[in-house]
Amino acid sequence: MENNRNRQPNVKERTLINRIKRHFKRYGGISIVDFPHYEEVEKVIGWNKALDIAMEELKNNKLTKEELITELQNEYIKNGKITRDSFKYTRQAEKIFGLWNKALQESLGISKKIIFTKEELITMIQQQYYKDKKISAKTFKYAHQVMREFGSWSKGMEEALSFHNFERREYTKEEVIEGIRKEYKENPHLKAKTTKFYRQSVKHFGSWNEALRISIGKTNKIKITKEEVIEAMKIEYEKNGEIYGEKFKYYLHVIKYFETWNNAMMEVFGFVNMKTRTKEELVKMIQETHERDGYVTVKNFNHVNQVKKYFKSWSDALEYSIGKPNVYKLTKEEVIIRMREQYEQDGVITYNTFKHIRAAEKHFGKWSIAMEEVLGIRNRISYTKDELIEMIREQYNKDGKISSDTFKFAHQAAIKFGSWTNALKIAVGIDRSYKIFTKKELTNMLKNQYMKNGKVTSKTFKYNQQVKARFGSWSKAMEEIFNDI
Repeated sequence: MENNRNRQPNVKERTLINRIKRHFKRYGGISIVDFPHYEEVEKVIGWNKALDIAMEELKNNKLTKEELITELQNEYIKNGKITRDSFKYTRQAEKIFGLWNKALQESLGISKKIIFTKEELITMIQQQYYKDKKISAKTFKYAHQVMREFGSWSKGMEEALSFHNFERREYTKEEVIEGIRKEYKENPHLKAKTTKFYRQSVKHFGSWNEALRISIGKTNKIKITKEEVIEAMKIEYEKNGEIYGEKFKYYLHVIKYFETWNNAMMEVFGFVNMKTRTKEELVKMIQETHERDGYVTVKNFNHVNQVKKYFKSWSDALEYSIGKPNVYKLTKEEVIIRMREQYEQDGVITYNTFKHIRAAEKHFGKWSIAMEEVLGIRNRISYTKDELIEMIREQYNKDGKISSDTFKFAHQAAIKFGSWTNALKIAVGIDRSYKIFTKKELTNMLKNQYMKNGKVTSKTFKYNQQVKARFGSWSKAMEEIFNDI
């Protein structure tokens, strides 16, 4: 019983719980009447249970990935820096992104350390092992990455060191040379990963490549100087207009010479981002972004790191470019103007489409309150019952089916008619207990009733609403079906 209680929701259950949370956040409350997915929740999870889980998560401030990204960006904008200790949702970020570094990279495009691939970790493990004759999680600098990539430290060690299949007996230099030559004859692509003489090669010759050179006269190692690495970086950047760390052919050589990828980018190009910009170009881009979106943040501006090359901080750059140190913070009056402008321009405005939603929530408390106070609208666009009936019938007649997931204003319909089921029943005569008939089936039933009773009316025909939906109106149905009678 305890295990069942603590079971994590599956994908379908999680989707429904998230819908409840979004509904509650958007409208400030929730009930079985105004929640369009109530019946599905009741069937899959149970309404009370799902509500308890959703409210508990909201209470504990559990954020989605998108919400975490926003929080990270906001703190970085506010303070000009961010650390694991300063960020209040660090544990959630690490749980969702895997690593704190990955959270920074995905949200802000910054990194304070290198994230290595499995292959790179294996190489470093091997190097340290054969240098020190031992290795442990305490002595290996990137042990936590090993644990995350392989599942555990022991699994990482097994994969990194077991494939050498080295003999525990000691070999002389001559025996190692002879052994390598024999292996090479059988496998011309012989590498450190496939030879059984790796450990003895390091012992007698200092490295595998040196043992290979002495044994067969060549090595697998690509010899490239720091100057050649720099030249290769410049060529790739000039060719593609961009350059990525782990995708770069000589990435490991970059790490060898510069310690980090960012160090190399700064030394070679003078910036970390892909394309370098002048101060004047960046100022113009900030101004254009502000003109286009009405605001400028690290979220909608792609060259923040380059900005810091010319300005002490992001705020200084904004003040220099547009005269405002933080344009993200709109006044209540500015929010009102932006809401009215967007509504007049698009004819619709929603929580997801309004660009300054955080500012609106800050000044009005809830998005629904802002909508009502600024535009006199509740629940996005407010339709009358007659308008909703007409739209339901139109979509039903067009698609031959309709549901709360496919009808854009199902939420309003549920509120206006008491439930989505009632809306369907009133608009198109569909009840959960009723079958949905095709136009041909309705035609046959009408004809049968007419032949049996000598007449048929909307009052006597059980599925009159479906007839109205399929044909457009009752009179149109009569005209089309009985025109020749």
